Amino acid sequence: MSQIDLVDLVYMALGLVYMGIGVSAGILLAPKSGRETRELLAKKAVWIRQTVAQEIQSISDAFNAGREAYRHSKPNATRSANSNGELHG
Repeated sequence: MSQIDLVDLVYMALGLVYMGIGVSAGILLAPKSGRETRELLAKKAVWIRQTVAQEIQSISDAFNAGREAYRHSKPNATRSANSNGELHG
């Protein structure tokens, strides 16, 4: 086993140990029962899903509005260019 492989193995082992410590602390310090925690997480997941969907729709609407504004302004900019290629506004 090379030294790099050994270092990777040590980091992976430490990561698993720290993960176990975190899970244990979470279980010991949990303020609610497992059922209550699952219900709370389910409600938060629904809220997050709805919020993300609303934000995606908002971004999509803004993008489409910007695209339409660009489409409407592009012919005007092209028509107002003189023979030197300069734009007149």
